[in-house]
Amino acid sequence: MYFITDKKSAVMDVQRMLSLVFPDKMISTSGIYDDKTKEAVLELQRSSEIRESGRVDMVTFNELRRSYEEAERKIEVRSMTASLPFPIGFGFVSDEMIFINTMLGFVIEYYGVENRVRYNRLYSEATGRAVRIIRTIYGLYPSDQIDEALLLFLKTDYDRIRGYSSNYLIR
Repeated sequence: MYFITDKKSAVMDVQRMLSLVFPDKMISTSGIYDDKTKEAVLELQRSSEIRESGRVDMVTFNELRRSYEEAERKIEVRSMTASLPFPIGFGFVSDEMIFINTMLGFVIEYYGVENRVRYNRLYSEATGRAVRIIRTIYGLYPSDQIDEALLLFLKTDYDRIRGYSSNYLIR
């Protein structure tokens, strides 16, 4: 798809994704498929066990997009969790709980469990039940509290089930 010396707006998109996946590489979004871009593509191919070519073919692009979305999700969760006092438990009230309760309800329904979670600002008894169920589904240690790891699993699963990134839901 893209080769060294290509200059296109699509190359800028690839560079933007690479700069998020490999923030330490300091990749510029010049639109020129330069040596730094090629090195990052090679590292992605190597770490993903894709045949190393330095070219962004369809397999590499799909892996880059997957890696980019994963990195983006981690940033979203980090920004959402920055104001949350972990672990979160019964009685906690915040605006973020509306989204957390929404994700919990949606995901447990997906797994065929009756949803009793209310979409409000409160960590209720129903929220605690849903958290225990989700922890069992994910194979996490039993608890009715929400920690950062559970929130990352939940957000990833929610996005996967919905089939899109839900950036607009997080402030």
